[in-house]
Amino acid sequence: MDELSKKFLIGLVLTMAIIVILPIYAIRENKRHTAAAERYTEAAVERGAITFAQACASCHGIQGGGKIESTTFIGFPLNPEFREKAGLVIKLTEGDSYVIDQDESRKVIHRGRIGGDPTNTLSAAEKKLTVPNLNMPAWGVEDGGSLKEFTIEDVVALLQHWNQEAVDDALEHLPADQLAGLRAQAAAGKNR
Repeated sequence: MDELSKKFLIGLVLTMAIIVILPIYAIRENKRHTAAAERYTEAAVERGAITFAQACASCHGIQGGGKIESTTFIGFPLNPEFREKAGLVIKLTEGDSYVIDQDESRKVIHRGRIGGDPTNTLSAAEKKLTVPNLNMPAWGVEDGGSLKEFTIEDVVALLQHWNQEAVDDALEHLPADQLAGLRAQAAAGKNR
């Protein structure tokens, strides 16, 4: 076999190897990418749970049930279990996470919400849960609050993929007196 034939044969073998290996790599890369996205979402939900425990639980409840969880909480229910009890629309996806309007959630967390329904945009179920003249404060730094954009994104991830276990873990890391106060508040107006 002459030198040119050897080079041609080596080139052909390498080309065939690439043709076989590339699809295998593509399949594995897709699985790796999916797993990485799931890990990222899980981490964002855990960070969101920490922020929820620190900044949101005093109004929205230690289980995210708001006024449905206990009459002493003044916020809307965020946990899908309580949203369903309140008659608020819930749409489940394949991953057992419920669909929320992420843009609306971001906007409300950033800018806050005026109590009642001054723009007449709430559903009948939402109107039952509103407290007239009681406003949700703005939490975005740009709007005078203390939460940066990435922290708000983590809270939105929690709202999209509610994980009560992560919220419970975050609550356990609060100062003892704050946690005791939240638990007492929840027990005081428990809806049965």
